[in-house]
Amino acid sequence: MNTRVGLTLLGGLAVAIVVASSPAVRKLYVNGKASTKEIKSEAGEIYVPLSALKEAGAEVTVTDSRVSVQFKPMRDRLQTDAIEGVKDEWVQNATWRVRVSNVTKITNPFGRGPGIQATVEMRNLTPKRLNPYGSGLDKIQVLDAAGVTLTFNPGSFKDQFTDLTQANGFKNEIKFGDPSNALKAFGEPAKILFLFRNSGGTKLQDIRISLD
Repeated sequence: MNTRVGLTLLGGLAVAIVVASSPAVRKLYVNGKASTKEIKSEAGEIYVPLSALKEAGAEVTVTDSRVSVQFKPMRDRLQTDAIEGVKDEWVQNATWRVRVSNVTKITNPFGRGPGIQATVEMRNLTPKRLNPYGSGLDKIQVLDAAGVTLTFNPGSFKDQFTDLTQANGFKNEIKFGDPSNALKAFGEPAKILFLFRNSGGTKLQDIRISLD
């Protein structure tokens, strides 16, 4: 909580008055989407409503003597088993840390129609030398709220085949569009997906980042 100090005159004396300002407001995000539910903070603990846990996919049962919370697969998920995250924050699976920022609308990099550009950062978490493609990453897609999909332009993913040592990474301005040039409209970008294929007998978990 921030405070500010002011001076006032009382009976000819200067008296310091400490005024406490309101604490910073924290927003609650559930599965990457902004929630209207309020967060409460008390004695160093942060509390969220049970209704927010339900939104996150929890099975909540309330009786006179107990409150039971059990997590189940989240509603409204795509078929893909993916790690969830939000824009501007680092998200990771067992091999890569990923961050997406600066999502803007552009012209389709393949030709005509709408497109999207996003800043994508990736860092290698393993002791092995790896490149994104070699680890199984061969698809990055942007979806709007209606599920319309844009695919990445390979020429803008400059480090797709760049070998990285542990903790090293890159930042690329990746462009997305419709290779067929048939798409005429694309809504507000809602998600970006990093999709991994099976590589060397192992498939990394996909990463899904909310752009809302």
